[in-house]
Amino acid sequence: MISISDEGEFLRLFKALASDIINAHIHYKMYRDLLNAGNEFPDVIAETNTFWSLTIDSHFTTSRHFLVRAYDQNKDALSLFSFLKTIEKNLPLFDKTSFIARNQENPYLEDLAKEDRIPNLKELSEDALLCSDTDHLVKALTIHRGNLIAHRNAKNTAKGKVLGEIYPLTFGDFEELLKRAILILNKYSSLFDASTYSSKIMGSDDFLYIFKCVSDRLKSLNKLYDDQLATFNQLNSTE
Repeated sequence: MISISDEGEFLRLFKALASDIINAHIHYKMYRDLLNAGNEFPDVIAETNTFWSLTIDSHFTTSRHFLVRAYDQNKDALSLFSFLKTIEKNLPLFDKTSFIARNQENPYLEDLAKEDRIPNLKELSEDALLCSDTDHLVKALTIHRGNLIAHRNAKNTAKGKVLGEIYPLTFGDFEELLKRAILILNKYSSLFDASTYSSKIMGSDDFLYIFKCVSDRLKSLNKLYDDQLATFNQLNSTE
């Protein structure tokens, strides 16, 4: 549990945690979208392979960095687990009086205030377990964090041990942890403030313009080369 003195501190924690989770989603989506674009436009990737390889890898690395923070198990860290435990000890922040005071400007306040917004303690406990290292996926992520991401395990490195073989964490597992994080975040955001966070960002597909422009240019150059070659061959044949 994180000790807080007022609603303002709670809200700052909420927004900071949301930032980590949303950034994890944004960068992972960019990673997947760039991979898909590379499959659709292999000529563009081949033209500037080093740049795109580094760019694609950096988005996954960044996503993993934010996700690791969201599931951090350090007792002094802000994470999903510590935040859910903080909610458990500060349930009055979710009561009707507090909700109305926070949302005076909301035109739908009257209807929204009719809903029960106090988190269910059983669900809260279950969600906390899904964010703790008692869960096998969180445990694997935590081990990767401590032995490869935040620190590189010297003994494993010297012996040539591959962490992914000992504690596998597939892309499917990674995506499950991303999905779990945003669902839990939005469950309590909806209760607290009748709002949810989007994991999408405007302009996330802007890079496709670059791919299409470069691809069109390469096709144009190839056509020019083919036309010149055909002309050259034709001239030679007439001679």
